[in-house]
Amino acid sequence: MKRIKQKGFVLLETLIVTVFVMSIFVFVYRNSVPMMGQYEKMQNFDDVDSIYAADMMKKMITNYVDFTIVDEKLQDVTYIDISNCNDTTYYRDASYCTKLKNSLHIEEDDIVLLTKYNLSNTLHGTNTSFRTFVNENEYFDSGKLSNFRDYLKTVADNEVFYNPGDSTNKATGVYRLFISRTVPLIDGTTETKYANIGIYKSKYGG
Repeated sequence: MKRIKQKGFVLLETLIVTVFVMSIFVFVYRNSVPMMGQYEKMQNFDDVDSIYAADMMKKMITNYVDFTIVDEKLQDVTYIDISNCNDTTYYRDASYCTKLKNSLHIEEDDIVLLTKYNLSNTLHGTNTSFRTFVNENEYFDSGKLSNFRDYLKTVADNEVFYNPGDSTNKATGVYRLFISRTVPLIDGTTETKYANIGIYKSKYGG
């Protein structure tokens, strides 16, 4: 009788330890998978240099691009391509734009696109959103853009940023800037990286 009780106690201990170990594995798995996904995204797309490049392009664009024209164009199209620094429709200073792109490894066949900030909203004057347009248009399925659809899956539709000192003062995204970069690798080949950054309007966030 005593041996049976001991066996029952050992079995109970084994079950408790098993449940505890399984709980730890589940916890580690649930927390590590998103981190792995974020790491993979940073490896393939939003690396630090590309985010920096997008921010530098944003600063240049806000100073040298005529946003009156941008607003007019985005009434009728899903996005506008401002990759060409010599396009006087948008740029007031082609030389600075060219020098900046060269320093950031944004080559002639790389992209610089502007669209409305919310990627899933159907734009005024168009029948589709930027996200849907990219998924359906063959232009985003070849060359430097062959992985752009996969990148877009990692990008949130919209975000709102609040002033830490005043929760009622929020920065809402107006435009979204997308860039691609041709990054040289150690073995002499190149790799395409993508990044995006918001252009905001409010007292907080610019």
